[in-house]
Amino acid sequence: MISHSTEKPYACPICQKRFKKKHDVTTHCRVVHQGKKYAQNTKYKCNICPKAFTTSSKLNDHTTYVHEGQKSHICEICSASYIWKTSLDQHIRMTHDGIRHYNMKYFQCEVCGKDFKSRQGYSHHMKYVHGDACAMFVERKSIF
Repeated sequence: MISHSTEKPYACPICQKRFKKKHDVTTHCRVVHQGKKYAQNTKYKCNICPKAFTTSSKLNDHTTYVHEGQKSHICEICSASYIWKTSLDQHIRMTHDGIRHYNMKYFQCEVCGKDFKSRQGYSHHMKYVHGDACAMFVERKSIF
């Protein structure tokens, strides 16, 4: 019985993604490839894998990023590199808590030098860590 099997005998004729059911290929083509026929996408074929593209620039991007492994999206914080910008954005969100640039401004505690991304965080710190120090004084500084 195919429903419990991991076998995926049906392939998308455009991108080669595999499916368990023929109907899923049809749905995939309609949704992902917006009804484009395979013949429309065979003009620019990849010499390395079975993918095909509508423009030479898309083929060049595919070859550069997928097969040559160029990682042109580099994290400014830790120098990690990624092929896709979306991967870099996810890395920044997950690893650096959304920090985007070195020159990002922070709120810095004048008493201990600790940095905060928000006025509320700074005020909470002043109130509960330094107690009597004025929690209303805030100076924005670049920490880099």
